[in-house]
Amino acid sequence: SDVAADFVSKTNVDILAVAIGNVHLLENKKAQLDLELLEKLQKRIPVPLALHGGTGVDMEDLRAACRMGISKVNVGTVLKRVYLNALRKALPNLDVKNQDPHELLGTGQEKDVMMAGRQAIKEEVIKFIQVIGSEGKAKN
Repeated sequence: SDVAADFVSKTNVDILAVAIGNVHLLENKKAQLDLELLEKLQKRIPVPLALHGGTGVDMEDLRAACRMGISKVNVGTVLKRVYLNALRKALPNLDVKNQDPHELLGTGQEKDVMMAGRQAIKEEVIKFIQVIGSEGKAKN
């Protein structure tokens, strides 16, 4: 925590990404967060803290980390996987050889496979918003 506090002091960063057991791009394993270290960092660091590598973190640990001061969580890997899985599921149901590609990509209509991906991402993001305690906090 001393090194992190010194870094923030010397660099004047607006936010600090911390390594507390999280692992970038983790998919098939679980990362165990060091919440004691997070507590020490939170007391010493005067700027918001970010968690890069939120994929693979247990949802209860993620919830606790956000309650303890994590302000930003990166979960790109899990969102990309959700999107790809939704596309994979949608594609076998289509006759891609004989259909207009414009109907299948980018129209936002029923046959648009990208809509399946978008819907899957939306549902996953809603779960993360609820888990980290951000639901209903947006201001108009």
